[in-house]
Amino acid sequence: MVDKEIVDTVLKKFLSDPRHPGYLNRPEYAHLQERNKEIYMSSCWLKSHWSWDKARAYTANFLDDSKRYMICGLPYQVSVREGLLMRSQLEDEFSEQDFNFLTFQTEMECLWYGDDGDNLFRYDDINKRRKIKNAFYPLKFYNDKIKVPDLA
Repeated sequence: MVDKEIVDTVLKKFLSDPRHPGYLNRPEYAHLQERNKEIYMSSCWLKSHWSWDKARAYTANFLDDSKRYMICGLPYQVSVREGLLMRSQLEDEFSEQDFNFLTFQTEMECLWYGDDGDNLFRYDDINKRRKIKNAFYPLKFYNDKIKVPDLA
C-alpha cells in the first residue's frame, strides 16, 4: 500500500552502497562482491495498483536469463502440504457465513483482482465512482436541523 513515489524516491536510495564485509578486501575474495537487492513481500491486490505492473515487469525479467530477477507466489496449498496450515481449518473458514472468497483469493491464492483489459467497463473507472460525495436522502430523514438542498 506504499506509494510508488515513496519507493522510488526514498527507499530505493538506500540501495546506493553495497555492503563491505572485511573479507572482500582480500584479493581471493574480491570477486564475491554482492549487489544490493530489492525485496517486495505482499499479498496480491488490485490490478490497478502499481504493484501489479511491478510484478509483471519482474516476471518478464525473471524469464530473461541475462537478468537476475526472482518472483514467486506461495499459495495456501504450500502451507497445507508442509503442515503449517491444517486443511480442516480452511474447511471451517470456507463454511463461515461471512467468508469473503475474493479476499481469500488475493490473500491466500496469490490471485490479483481486476479486469483483463478486454472489458467494456474497466474496474478502475467503476471503482472510482462507487463513493458518493453528496447523497440525497428521502425527505422523511430530514428535520429542522438538516436543510433539504435546493435543486434549482
